[in-house]
Amino acid sequence: MHVRSGSRGFTLVELLVVIAIIGVLIALLLPAVQQAREAARRMTCTNNLKQIGIATHNYHDAFGSFPPGGLGYQNPGGNGDLNASSWTLHLFPFLEQSAAYDAIAPGKNRLDEAATVGSSINGPSGRFLIDIMRTPIPTLVCPSDIGGPYIDPIVSQGGNGLLFTTSGATSPNDSTNPAKANYAGCASSIKMHGAWWAPPINWPGLTPQFNGVFGMDEVIRLRDVLDGTTNTFLAGERATAIREPAGIDAPDDDDSVAGGLCKCAGVNPYGFPNDGAFPWWSTQALGSVGYPLNNAVYSLWCKGGFNSHHPGGVQFVFCDGSVHFISETVDHKPDEYVDNNVLENLANRQDGFVVGQF
Repeated sequence: MHVRSGSRGFTLVELLVVIAIIGVLIALLLPAVQQAREAARRMTCTNNLKQIGIATHNYHDAFGSFPPGGLGYQNPGGNGDLNASSWTLHLFPFLEQSAAYDAIAPGKNRLDEAATVGSSINGPSGRFLIDIMRTPIPTLVCPSDIGGPYIDPIVSQGGNGLLFTTSGATSPNDSTNPAKANYAGCASSIKMHGAWWAPPINWPGLTPQFNGVFGMDEVIRLRDVLDGTTNTFLAGERATAIREPAGIDAPDDDDSVAGGLCKCAGVNPYGFPNDGAFPWWSTQALGSVGYPLNNAVYSLWCKGGFNSHHPGGVQFVFCDGSVHFISETVDHKPDEYVDNNVLENLANRQDGFVVGQF
């Protein structure tokens, strides 16, 4: 009599071997998948910068200059004017954001703290302005940035209730949460912080600061880019989720430079200022190479370096509209003084040093 034996199943050892093989395959494939995703995100970021370059040139064709880096108040302690805005806001009509630009109506609406409590001047309600402020502009956001959807405003250290934006701090006084942007205009080859007013001051002993293509309350033309458009930064990346480790250029650095940025941090596409003495918000969309690339920037202080979540460096759009990836190990000497090194030469529009390789 023939007895049919049952089919043999997996032993425990065989099952563990199969699981181990699957685990090894996943471990081998996962980095490749992550690299492919980052490559796609970086390509999107590259395209964003190209669009910014094209928009800036279209603006120049229309108005004969690059947009001002920021327009701020000139009336300490008063209501100031109605023109406060950043360079990115002026590009909205050239980034297919005409509707948002027309609704914000810079020069007509008072874009400041008053908007956070529901009031405005000659325009839509403050709450409507806040809704617009919270709307992200896709072209201004790098998909590799792991920060939150908003840059959170906190009360200024002066205790006067004025708001400024930063990259991650929150407080009970949060009210506007303007949408973030990840691209800052290149304003300087040295550190930007400490001076009281945005326009160049020319105080004795202070170093003139705005030697890039963007400055506060001033405009730069293509003919002012003496080093050539292919050799000069226009704008670069700034990540919103980076913090400065203790002991690295601590945040109590208070050196003064002419035309500095007073306690500004982070980036937002609107650059709204507060209602008082300092043009805080209007300067946030600017950056300098006074700090090493991808150095964690303590965003609560007057530091505007360039950084990204792309491994190994930061992407910049140049004045000719081309986009280049600059390694974080590029030749650089971070300080408050004009030096002859690759990164500063690329940031300074008129130092006379033309960089061939970078």
